[in-house]
Amino acid sequence: ARFPAIAGFRVLGQLWNRVWDRPAPAQIALRPLAGATPEIDVVWKRATPHIQTSLVRDRAWVRWRYCDCPHRTYQLTLAERAAGPVGYAVHSVLRQAETASVLGPEIFAPGDQRALRALIGDVVARGAAEDADTVVTFAVPGSTVDQELGRAGFLRGRGGWPLEVI
Repeated sequence: ARFPAIAGFRVLGQLWNRVWDRPAPAQIALRPLAGATPEIDVVWKRATPHIQTSLVRDRAWVRWRYCDCPHRTYQLTLAERAAGPVGYAVHSVLRQAETASVLGPEIFAPGDQRALRALIGDVVARGAAEDADTVVTFAVPGSTVDQELGRAGFLRGRGGWPLEVI
């Protein structure tokens, strides 16, 4: 949100999105998940060689964090190739007064850049379908996710979230 002065100009935002809109790669199939299904465990198992740090690697955590969340309704989307599940995204639509935004706390496809691109595009498309003004997510600066968000037209914010480990 570097440009708060233009945030209210819907037509400018729509033009921005058209410039950055790219179709999903043909080899990637996307489908909504009704919950944290066994495919999530497959994604985590395949992702293990590509992840340096993670405390939890399973669908039980995804269920607890997103599916059973009492404060917000999240939707999950699975990315698949012919060989099986390769990533997933989580998003929620937030409505306040006359605005809507999409929060994407997790877009996850380690080791599969095409699946990551497809999931980012899907979250943006779902936001557009909900007439959202913004799509907000986060990524470690310089990471593959950060680079792909930039390629998709996301703008970097100045802030971040604190991290506490107890």
